[in-house]
Amino acid sequence: MRAYLAGHIGGTVLGQWATDARTPNGLSTIRGHGTAHVVLESLIHLDDEESEIRRSDVETYLRWLTEGPPAPVSDREHFAVLRLSPEEIAAQLGLCTVHWWLDGIGFLHTVRFVSAGTGRPFEAGSQVYAFSEPGEHRSWISTQPPCDSVALLDLLDTLCIDLSDIPMLDGKPGWNEAISVEGLPRWRLMRQDDNGRRFEMETFTAPRKARERLQAYEALHHKQIYWLEALETERLPAPSETGRALAKTPRWCSAIEGEIDLVSGDVPAETSTCRATKTLSP
Repeated sequence: MRAYLAGHIGGTVLGQWATDARTPNGLSTIRGHGTAHVVLESLIHLDDEESEIRRSDVETYLRWLTEGPPAPVSDREHFAVLRLSPEEIAAQLGLCTVHWWLDGIGFLHTVRFVSAGTGRPFEAGSQVYAFSEPGEHRSWISTQPPCDSVALLDLLDTLCIDLSDIPMLDGKPGWNEAISVEGLPRWRLMRQDDNGRRFEMETFTAPRKARERLQAYEALHHKQIYWLEALETERLPAPSETGRALAKTPRWCSAIEGEIDLVSGDVPAETSTCRATKTLSP
């Protein structure tokens, strides 16, 4: 692998090198070394499928072999299912996915990322479950417990998505019992036309997604006025002790003019309305 990364050999030679590590009956000679087995099987199957062996994957494989594989983000199967693929998440965050072979499943595409606001780690992986619709890209998401409302808001803010982008939480239809959807902060995008009439256009849970949509309308340079308003919601349940430990890092999100406490869901009264213009007083 070092020879490949140095440019001395190509992907075909690297794939053949991995294949040669198998016994005549096709079994790996290093099944007792789990990490090495995954690496060799990944290289072999990439070569079998005539897929291009990516430099970023080989760099990751070599790091696994020399430094050890990364510790699991969570011992739970997954926390949520998104309508984004791992590749889309990686492209948004400027990261690279890792393609690796899992016996009995096939290739998984995964990417790890963290929340810039809290440092909470997440991992996204290609969805291999039967409930994925044909042609629909989905990813499972795992994170540190507790998988509660705080974790959900952190995920929404990190990826600039909203509840509509999460068809499932905790791997089961419906919502995770630890997450109170009714208690999540809500925002609505408002519009005022030339005659002073006001209309509600959309509602959001994620302030970052709400602000992004507001900016998109402002960029149209219409004469109409757009702004965001905070809706009254129930107070979020207090986070668990693990959540409180994570909360030592500031969780204030200034994605909108005004700040939202992602731990409690509180919105300071003086900033409960975000105005698109300084002259508007809704």
